[in-house]
Amino acid sequence: MATLGPLLSVLLFLAAIIAAFWYLRTEEIDREVESVKRDAELVQQQIRLRLIDNQEQLVRLAREVVTHTIDRDQLLGQAEALVRERPEMVSLTWLSQNRQVVARHVSPDLVAAMPRLGTPGTSDQTEEPRQRATLDAFTDARETRLPVYSRPFRHADRLIVFQVHVPLIDHGNFAGTLVAEYAIDSLLRYFVPAEVSRRRVISLLDAEDEVMVSTVSGRPGRPSPGLTYTVPFAPVDHGVTLRGEGYRTSVGLVGNTLFWMVLALSALTLWMLFGTWRHMRRRLQIQGALVQ
Repeated sequence: MATLGPLLSVLLFLAAIIAAFWYLRTEEIDREVESVKRDAELVQQQIRLRLIDNQEQLVRLAREVVTHTIDRDQLLGQAEALVRERPEMVSLTWLSQNRQVVARHVSPDLVAAMPRLGTPGTSDQTEEPRQRATLDAFTDARETRLPVYSRPFRHADRLIVFQVHVPLIDHGNFAGTLVAEYAIDSLLRYFVPAEVSRRRVISLLDAEDEVMVSTVSGRPGRPSPGLTYTVPFAPVDHGVTLRGEGYRTSVGLVGNTLFWMVLALSALTLWMLFGTWRHMRRRLQIQGALVQ
């Protein structure tokens, strides 16, 4: 009993140390996950507020078009100013109720991508998703009489964009839509705060969880993030999500020097107790032999 008491005390001390290290490590990981969550939600909120502000501007333009406050040329002038002031917007198009283009202004970024649309092997791959996404959003805007966002699609495998269709309602009748196209990479470039991009990887994923754009290019050998948080990319939806990724800064139990020092000292204490127990046992055996 005199030997088992110290041995049990050392084992209880070691168990308490391991539990304390595990608790502190779990708390630190939870704080890092919460930090990644806050950064991802901050970026999502900033982009969402920007898209809502743009939508309000488009609703105002649509109202002026249907009330004939501005004509086609004036709309093109306002569209040019709007696209120039808002670099995430790459084009603004006025579609009639038959989906005919009445007026269109295109930014230089989209102009740079459009020449490749006519190259062999790329037209079918890019035009079909674009036409399908445009038709679906146009139809939904006509039926709901509300602004509708399209699925993301590619321009010539270079520029990934999505559209918002703002319906033109003239005396209760559907008269077409104003269509704004947004470049997804520009949204990340201009609306991810610098301090967030320095410590986080922000990515936009499609409905199949494939990365469309990211603040960090997928270089071979780049370590995989240990912490991730995903939030829906409202108001676009269509399965598009925004993902924040962070690298774990807390040291695990295996890499904690202090933990291994405590473990080594505990093992040394156990070894000394075991040696003392063996020595006492031999001493008792010798004393018994001498008595006999």
